[in-house]
Amino acid sequence: RLASGAACPAATPRPVVDWSGPAIGPGPVYSVGYDARGNIRWAGSQQDGGWYYIKILWFETPGTGPFLIRGKQLDGPNQVGFGSDPVPSPELVLEASDQVGVANASPGWHSYVAYTRVRAPGCYAYQVDTGSGSEAISFEAGP
Repeated sequence: RLASGAACPAATPRPVVDWSGPAIGPGPVYSVGYDARGNIRWAGSQQDGGWYYIKILWFETPGTGPFLIRGKQLDGPNQVGFGSDPVPSPELVLEASDQVGVANASPGWHSYVAYTRVRAPGCYAYQVDTGSGSEAISFEAGP
C-alpha cells in the first residue's frame, strides 16, 4: 500500500531486447504497453462491466518457464484483472504453449499478449511469480 499522497513508483520503460519496444520489469519477465513514464492509458479502449481493456505484451528471458501474474491497486481497493471475458480473471498464467509472434533474433525468448484490466485510475503493481522467485512491476493507470 502507498501512503496517502505518496507518488506512484511506476517503473520507467527501457530497452531490453532489439525486437520489442521499451519494457518495464526487473526481469526475467518484462511487459510492454506503457507510455514513457510507465503509465497505462485506456482512453479509447474497450470497457465491459466497469473494467477497461489494455493490451499488454509480456516476454521472458530464456529458461524462465511458466509464470503467474497477479496485481492490485497500491493506492486504493481495486484488483487487476486479466483476459477478455466479461468478468476478468484475478490471475494470468503464461507458458510456452501460449506464445505469440514469430521466431526472432533472440532464441529462447518467449512473448505473449494478454489484456490487463483495471477499473479506476491509480497506482498498481503486478506480482510476477516464476520458478526462480517473484518480482514486482509497478505502473500507473488512467484515461
